[in-house]
Amino acid sequence: MSSKKKGGAKKGGAKKPKASDVAGAMDAKQWAEFMKSNGKKIKDAKSLAALLQSNPLKVKIGGAKKANLKAGKSPAKKAGGGDAKGGKVAYQFGSRRLNVTVPDDYAKIKSAEGPPKAGLQLKYAHGYSGNFDESRQNVYLTSDGKNLIYYIAAVVVVMNVETGTQEFFTRHNDDITTVAVQPGPGDAKKGFLVASGQKDPKDDPSAGKKDLPKIYCW
Repeated sequence: MSSKKKGGAKKGGAKKPKASDVAGAMDAKQWAEFMKSNGKKIKDAKSLAALLQSNPLKVKIGGAKKANLKAGKSPAKKAGGGDAKGGKVAYQFGSRRLNVTVPDDYAKIKSAEGPPKAGLQLKYAHGYSGNFDESRQNVYLTSDGKNLIYYIAAVVVVMNVETGTQEFFTRHNDDITTVAVQPGPGDAKKGFLVASGQKDPKDDPSAGKKDLPKIYCW
């Protein structure tokens, strides 16, 4: 009795690649070609993922990693891991994993964990905290009619109504919830006394103690 091997075509085709793998393997020129051919078909994230999975440019996913290594670029790593130049790092932002390209002259990824050597200086504060339960009686005009005092986020703004220039009180480390201004004419040299209070900030584990809410008089 002869035995017969079970034959027939295999169900289903080749497994589709991940959309993120295809996107990561494409260079700038391939992305431009992909968007030129498929831009009108993309309606949302789902349609974009489906188009990438179809891999219309036949991008070699496995070879992209080798090509990057040959060019001296490191594959994607978690932020803060290793001392590689260039390549990509992956950041977890909420439920999303974001791949960020690292400049080739960026020597150590670990150095991104520390604060930058440069700083930022506040030039102008746009807006006003007026959409909260505590947003009542939080805009003051000094008795001389020259300065408007209010707050936004963790900054108290003193704006000269004649020139539009601003000065800032930035000692708070969480959202300000209240502000009060000294009534009357104030001191000719020192100006007006202002008090501002804030929310209870989140504790910083590295500080070794609880961070409490604050009221400043300035």
